[in-house]
Amino acid sequence: MLLPNLIKDHGLILPDVCDFPDAGGSLFPEQIDFEPFQEKFNQSVSTLNLASFEKTYKQLYSSIFKQIKLDGKEKPIFNEMSKRIKLAADSYFTSCREQVERNDIPSNEVYEHLEEYGCYGYKVENNLIEQVNQLLRKDIEALQRIPDNRPGVHSYDRSKRYKKPEHPQLYKLVTAILKQNGALAALRKYNRNKKNIEVTGIAVHVSRPSDTHHFTTLEDMSTSSKLISCHMDPKYNLMKSIIYLDDVSLHNGPFTTIPGSNLWYQDRFERIVANGNSTSNYLNSPSHRRVLRLFPKIMRKNVIFGRYILDGTPMSDMLLSKLHPFTSDQADCIIFDPAHTIHRGGLCESGERINLQILMR
Repeated sequence: MLLPNLIKDHGLILPDVCDFPDAGGSLFPEQIDFEPFQEKFNQSVSTLNLASFEKTYKQLYSSIFKQIKLDGKEKPIFNEMSKRIKLAADSYFTSCREQVERNDIPSNEVYEHLEEYGCYGYKVENNLIEQVNQLLRKDIEALQRIPDNRPGVHSYDRSKRYKKPEHPQLYKLVTAILKQNGALAALRKYNRNKKNIEVTGIAVHVSRPSDTHHFTTLEDMSTSSKLISCHMDPKYNLMKSIIYLDDVSLHNGPFTTIPGSNLWYQDRFERIVANGNSTSNYLNSPSHRRVLRLFPKIMRKNVIFGRYILDGTPMSDMLLSKLHPFTSDQADCIIFDPAHTIHRGGLCESGERINLQILMR
């Protein structure tokens, strides 16, 4: 999706894995001139030409692998990364081709707020959250009994997903929450797709201070960051919502955004590759990091970037100063643009947080 009025002078530079302590330096062969490849990539992105993008990508990695060979561990890592980068390009090109101005949907206060800030929070009226809690009570209690564990990639420590055919009442309640204040209509207008998004995924999460999924990226490295878990989602044509099912304070994992970051310009080629890297390579072993280090700097980025930004740096200080946590006294439902708005949640200092994560496509 292409948003209007983008801001270029915002201060965020997606960090290069080679700048992370002890991750290792660039392995991109010096004898390869990347500029011609860069020009072809930029052309394919500007024309939304997937075949050209894939051809250029193949030419690039073929040139690299003539100079440097992958071992048995690295080949499957690269294959997955290659697949995901191509899927990321296809997803972005499709999103752009399907983009329309939804003039058929009237503007409202929520939409105007989304346009400016990329997020909006509100208090849910009636007793809808109480009804959701009653409906999910047994599942929540079961999640609370799960001991500390190390979840797999793309997983949370304590969560349960619900599909619409098996849980129609839950989807009905969540949709009713999202229709309050005209929020769902505002999301449809903001999303700029000719098809109306609907609630397509619901998961309940129980977050605690002992959760480990925040550390999946670079999990074998010791350096951490105050910005850990800050990210943008590596997908398009997707809107999200967080609904609190208990009281959330500053201490038990409030959902947090950088309002206005949805309008921060990013190089489109760099972002496509960063999306693919983020879903395929968590850089959680020397082999994973070596595969990414073989590529030029612009292709070594990641949208799950929080841990890469070191404490005390100007960029860290800038981003930390802009973080806005949503606590229960402000809102118990937050809607947001996950692909463009920097966000994180569930970082508990004490207690626990119970919430729903809602996907809308």
